[in-house]
Amino acid sequence: MIKAALTVLLISLLMCTSAFAGGSGNCVQPLKTTTDDLGVGGAFEYNYVHKRMNDLNNKKGPKSMKIEHLNQVYGKVIFGAYDDFNIYGKIGGCNYDLEFVDRAQDAKMEIDLKSGIYTGAGINGLFPLMDTDNLSIGFDVQGNFFYNDVKGITRSGQSGTAIDGAFYGIDGQESVYLTYKFDIDEIETLIVPYMGVYHSWIIVGTAEALTYETPKTGYVDKEHFQAAFDVASFGLLLGVDVDIAKYVNLNVEGRFIGETAITTGATIKF
Repeated sequence: MIKAALTVLLISLLMCTSAFAGGSGNCVQPLKTTTDDLGVGGAFEYNYVHKRMNDLNNKKGPKSMKIEHLNQVYGKVIFGAYDDFNIYGKIGGCNYDLEFVDRAQDAKMEIDLKSGIYTGAGINGLFPLMDTDNLSIGFDVQGNFFYNDVKGITRSGQSGTAIDGAFYGIDGQESVYLTYKFDIDEIETLIVPYMGVYHSWIIVGTAEALTYETPKTGYVDKEHFQAAFDVASFGLLLGVDVDIAKYVNLNVEGRFIGETAITTGATIKF
């Protein structure tokens, strides 16, 4: 009964969250220690960043750039390396809201982006502490890339026409966390809550210069914006791993302060 309730709870979180870097530890346990077979896994994850604490800026480019409502849905391939590490790659799609101030003209730009491609790679590890199998310390390091064509442009409140252009983004995250393993033999379930700290960074700029026309500005041909960035966001993270079966793991993680975000995921292990 308890196992069924845990399963329903985590699946509900997975399906119902409006879920940049993805989750810090999904999944936190090294695959070589959780399956007797190949030590590889396939995952589906849903990452949602509601907002970031810091705006992105560039002294010669856009200022006060805001990235909000970032949605990333992706598949993930995970390889267990020895008994301590997971190496993973991911590919999927993303979209987000983007606005900034054109420094040269002091004009507010609101960019409507099409859904675009999202890729990334990373490594996470977990090591026992204090000669016990229950308490461990883990880490995650990842980098990601996304690319979105422009669908719409609003400049100083006026909608643009004849629109062309694209934005790229690069983001990453490093985190350290403590885990505690609860092995519940009665229901054959392993529960691993974890908490820690993270550093998050992001860079966004025009991949293809913007072309558009507005009634006030007229025709703008190939307007380019240097990349804006934020490399100083830090925060806390909380998460939990649950092995609901020998080959199935569910995970949910929240991140706070530097970014307000949630990641949910399901992993099948082989």
